[in-house]
Amino acid sequence: KVALITGGASGVGRATCRRFVEEGAFVVVADINLDGAKIVARDLGSQATAVHLDVASHQAWRYALDRAVDIGGKLDIAGVGKVGTMEDLDLDDWHLMIAVNLTGVMLGCKLGLETVLSNQRGISVVVLLTSA
Repeated sequence: KVALITGGASGVGRATCRRFVEEGAFVVVADINLDGAKIVARDLGSQATAVHLDVASHQAWRYALDRAVDIGGKLDIAGVGKVGTMEDLDLDDWHLMIAVNLTGVMLGCKLGLETVLSNQRGISVVVLLTSA
């Protein structure tokens, strides 16, 4: 299986990437923090690669999904995660949270499902919702 995991550079996303590799998947570590994603992919070895992904951007989703298919040959699993605390949010953080958790999830599901369905095989869509 080939999985694209957002927020893969840290926290829940990084742990999810590790778990999927342990379960035998090839993982595309996707994150706006490309340097962090590359570190995680390097640590995971030949079963992972990193891509830059701003989940609030339609174009960035299309790029990341296309890269996942180019690298892995297909996409079977798409995952989304975000961690944060309400106490530390300012208005810019709020706008980012809306873009990531609403727009990003919608784009990820819409474009990810389109990409997965193009495989014409069984699929899995995993959405992770977490709190701090």
